Amino acid sequence: MKLSLVRVAFALSSLTAASPTLAAQGNSATLPHTVPVMMERLTTAEIRDAIHTGKTIVLIPSASTEATGPAIALGKHLVRAQYIAEHIAQELGNALVAPVMPFAPTTDESRFPGR
Repeated sequence: MKLSLVRVAFALSSLTAASPTLAAQGNSATLPHTVPVMMERLTTAEIRDAIHTGKTIVLIPSASTEATGPAIALGKHLVRAQYIAEHIAQELGNALVAPVMPFAPTTDESRFPGR
């Protein structure tokens, strides 16, 4: 378990170093001065207000929950899809992000438990 946490910390630090936007912010995992775009974190009133202020697109990310071996979490693609969709919506400026659909076609998963 301890080794897995070290790997996760290393992977996150590599991601931060590789991304100019995140590197400029230091270790902050949030975008600077951004409007919330993740619909699952908003109330219905906040979504209504976002639509009235110009949000015209809803991104619907899809990712699979799939096993890839003993060192990687099953939900890795879900986290990745949410992260990428949030950044795309922020760049577009007129988009919201629906919750990630945790289903996508996959193959060759029968060899791993937890599929």
